[in-house]
Amino acid sequence: MGWTTPKTWTTEPLTSLDLNTHLRDNLNALKHPPTAHATPASTQSFSATSYQNISGTTLALTTTGGDVMVGFLGWIRASVGFNTQIAVRLGGVDYTVAQTDHDLFVPVGGVHLLPDVSAGTHSITLRARVNGGVGQVNIRQIWAREVT
Repeated sequence: MGWTTPKTWTTEPLTSLDLNTHLRDNLNALKHPPTAHATPASTQSFSATSYQNISGTTLALTTTGGDVMVGFLGWIRASVGFNTQIAVRLGGVDYTVAQTDHDLFVPVGGVHLLPDVSAGTHSITLRARVNGGVGQVNIRQIWAREVT
């Protein structure tokens, strides 16, 4: 259920139908914003130097327009002397959000705000790349929620 611009009721009668539409339904829209989540939890290896999708992390989110918050949690690892990066992809743009260097398992996660997302259905995906060698990624959870 989406948001309905409230009436001002300056020149028309107040009815229960209008109150339900403009008050109850809008409170419900605020309480239950568009949300999507996934729990892929499998280790994947990457050797590409351009971003590649991380399996199981693609979310479909239908928004009414505004800011979207994306969060994820997992770990990443890089070969000795190289680094692995993770990006959030929305609308064909990759936003780099995490990186690790050297041969370490590094816990990774965060919450990232994607401002001014247009109304409609969007695909949000986590992607990974390395600058050489082999990187590993294990995402345990990803979620997205419209926050405006």
